[in-house]
Amino acid sequence: MPFCVKITFEIDKNDDWLDGLDTVNEFFKDKDIYPTGPIIFQKKSIGIGEYEYTAFISLNTELHDIPELNIEYIDMLEVGPTLSEKCFEESEFEQVYSQIELAAKENEVKILDQPYYHVMVDYFGGSVFEIYAQLELSDGDNSE
Repeated sequence: MPFCVKITFEIDKNDDWLDGLDTVNEFFKDKDIYPTGPIIFQKKSIGIGEYEYTAFISLNTELHDIPELNIEYIDMLEVGPTLSEKCFEESEFEQVYSQIELAAKENEVKILDQPYYHVMVDYFGGSVFEIYAQLELSDGDNSE
């Protein structure tokens, strides 16, 4: 994704993580900046009932870092190689993680020790999630 911003915030498990993006979206609207792709996010447990979300959003233009909103500009977000699986509900994430881990084991590939990337795409009637686990390449592997 080109012209990407990285936004990190912490929330309680009972809060809707998308609410954390409202302030950022309002800031963008006032500056004629808008998203050009899906929201990509990582979710990491940081305590009992607390999560850290890192969202990546592709924009229509470059942007400088905005520390007061925890926004960091990234020229290009590239993730790969990966294993991925789709689902329609956040409640299915744990099951999908298990499916990805089983596929990695069966194919003798190792998943990097980092949160999975979740791509959220809206469609008529809801959202679909594609979950990506980034793979570790050994010295003999070639990503091309």
